[in-house]
Amino acid sequence: MDFLHGKSVGRSVLLLLYHQHPVGIITISFVISAKGSGMNAQGQVDVDVIYNSRHYHGKGLSTDVIEASALSLISACNSIYRAQLIEEEKHEKENVP
Repeated sequence: MDFLHGKSVGRSVLLLLYHQHPVGIITISFVISAKGSGMNAQGQVDVDVIYNSRHYHGKGLSTDVIEASALSLISACNSIYRAQLIEEEKHEKENVP
């Protein structure tokens, strides 16, 4: 499993964020910005994705930009998951007599 070591991890995360989503997520925006300056500066990554024709946003913040990238994708996936839960609850309420 060499692809899980060193620079390959960062490359894998970036490829996933850019276009290779196994679950049908399409990345439409990927923006890296700095928060602060110097050695303790944080990198913020904002990602906008489309899933099932709906738009979602994710944000990640870390001193490691690869970690921030992964966190932004996780944030977007969590938004998708929450939206699915809400949709399921709506359907359950509609079907209650």
